[in-house]
Amino acid sequence: MSRGFILYHVASPAAAASILQSGFVNGVGSFGIKTKLRGVFLSNRPLDANEVVRTSSNTVLAVTFASMQLSELDEYELDEVGKPYREWCIPAGVVQRRATVLRAELDDGAVEEPSSHDAEIHKLRAVKFLY
Repeated sequence: MSRGFILYHVASPAAAASILQSGFVNGVGSFGIKTKLRGVFLSNRPLDANEVVRTSSNTVLAVTFASMQLSELDEYELDEVGKPYREWCIPAGVVQRRATVLRAELDDGAVEEPSSHDAEIHKLRAVKFLY
C-alpha cells in the first residue's frame, strides 16, 4: 500500500504568499448542513471558492502528506455524493505537523475533468499518490 499523497488549496496570490511564509491558520466555512467548520479546506484537485477547477488568477498550493495514508484523514472528509472531486476540512495544526506546502507546478493537463467512469473508481484515482 502506498504512503503519501498530495491535496490542493487554492488562494489569492497574497493569501498564498502568507501561507507559504507563516503556514495555514484555521478558516471558518460551511458545508451542506454543517456550519462553522474550522480548518483548512483541501481537495484532491485544485478548486476555487465556487468549487470549480482553479482559475489562472489564483495560486494553487500543493499540500504534500509524505508519510501517511489518505485514510488517516477520513474523519475530516466532507463527503458529498455525486461530486467529481473530494474535499477535506483539516485542522491547521494537523497540516502544519504532517504536511509540506509548496506552490504547485501544474501543467494544463494536470487536472483531469470528470469522466463517465464509475464514481468510486474516480474517487480512488483522483488523489495524487506518492510512490
